[in-house]
Amino acid sequence: MSMHFTLSRDSFAADYLEKNYLLMRGALRNAPFSLEDVDQVLHATEPCAPFLKMHDGSGIVAEERFVELYNDLGSTRRRIMKPAFYGMLRGGATLILNRVDARHQLIRSLCLDVSKLTGQHTLANGYLACGERPSFGKHWDCHDVFAMQLTGRKRWQLYRPTFDLPLAGQTSKDCKADCPPEPVLDVILETGDILYIPRGWWHCATPVGEPTFHVAVGVHPASIKDYFSWVCEEKLPELLSCRRSLGFDHGNAELVRAAAREALAMLEAPAYLEEYLGLIANSDRVQSPFKLDDALGNGAQLASDTVVRLNTVYPRQSEHADSLRKLVVNGAALELPEDEGRVLARLAPQAGVRVDELQAGLAGVDVAQVVRRLMVRDVVQLQTAVR
Repeated sequence: MSMHFTLSRDSFAADYLEKNYLLMRGALRNAPFSLEDVDQVLHATEPCAPFLKMHDGSGIVAEERFVELYNDLGSTRRRIMKPAFYGMLRGGATLILNRVDARHQLIRSLCLDVSKLTGQHTLANGYLACGERPSFGKHWDCHDVFAMQLTGRKRWQLYRPTFDLPLAGQTSKDCKADCPPEPVLDVILETGDILYIPRGWWHCATPVGEPTFHVAVGVHPASIKDYFSWVCEEKLPELLSCRRSLGFDHGNAELVRAAAREALAMLEAPAYLEEYLGLIANSDRVQSPFKLDDALGNGAQLASDTVVRLNTVYPRQSEHADSLRKLVVNGAALELPEDEGRVLARLAPQAGVRVDELQAGLAGVDVAQVVRRLMVRDVVQLQTAVR
C-alpha cells in the first residue's frame, strides 16, 4: 500500500499545511489491509499501556477487565482475555494501538510517505471499532493528523478551530463548550481514503456499525518555542548579562533589558538555528524492513519494479546538484562514492523510486548493485512492488 498524492510538497505547504483540511479520496493504493493485519499487530503488542488501551466512550477501560497476569516459567506475563476483549469491542468500545508503526511495516511505510510530504517526523496510532458510538467525542489534537482509513468505513465531522495551532499540553479538555455548533465537513471515509486535519481543528470520529480500522499518522515538528527553549538552555548561559542575579531592591529592569537585547541577537542568529535543525536531523531514525536474503547474498536479482526509499526524513543536499555524497542517515555520517551519491540524489526529493526508473536516468551506474550496497548499510530500504 502506498500514498498517492497529487499535490507537490510546496503546494501542500502553501495551501493546506496548518491552514485547512484536505480530503483525499482513494489516496491509498495497492496491498489491501484487513483485520488479519490487526491480528498480527495484536500478536506483536504487549497488552498494556501505553501500547494497547481500550476506550469505552467515557474513558480508558481498566486493564484488569480484559488483561490477566500469569506465571510463565517464573516470569510474569500478560494475556488478553479474549471473551472480555471481544465483548467490549462488540459493545462499542474502541481499541487503541499506540505506535502501531513500530509493529507493522506497511503502516511505517505510510508514515514515511507523510514525512516526505511534510518534511517532518511522523508516527502512527491505530483505532479499531465496530459499534456506532463516537470514540472520543469532539476534540482537537495538538499535532497535525493524516487519518487513513485502512479497512471499513468511519464518519468524520470537522469543525473550525477556536484556538489556533495548540502545542503539546494545550488540549481541548476544558474547552468543549467552545466547539462550533456546525461542522465544515461531515463525511464517511471509505477504505483507502485519507483526511488531513491540521492541529487545533475540532473533530469527531464515529464508527458506522461495522468493523473499521484507521491509523492516525501524527506529524511532530519542532516549534519556534522548542527552538527558543533550546537557545535559552544551551546558549544563553554563555552571556554574562544572563548570568547576573536579580535582586529585590532596584536595578532589575535595566539588567533585564540589557540581557534581552543580547538574547534576541542569539535567537535570531542563523548559525544557531542551523545548529538546532542539524541536531534534529541527526537524531532521526528510520525503522527499515529486514531483507536477510539480500543482505546475506542469497537474494534473487532485483526486480525492475522494486521501489527504493531513502532511510531519512531530512536528506542533506551536497554542493553538487547531481550527487548526494555527504549524508547523515540513522545518526551515522556517511562519505559515499560517486555512484552511490548519484543514486541518492535521485532518491532524496521523492518518497520512492523504482529500480528501472533510477537506471534510466543514471547511465554508467549499475543501479541494482549500488542499491544492494546501500541497503546493507541501512541507507535505503527496498519494497517489493504489488502485482
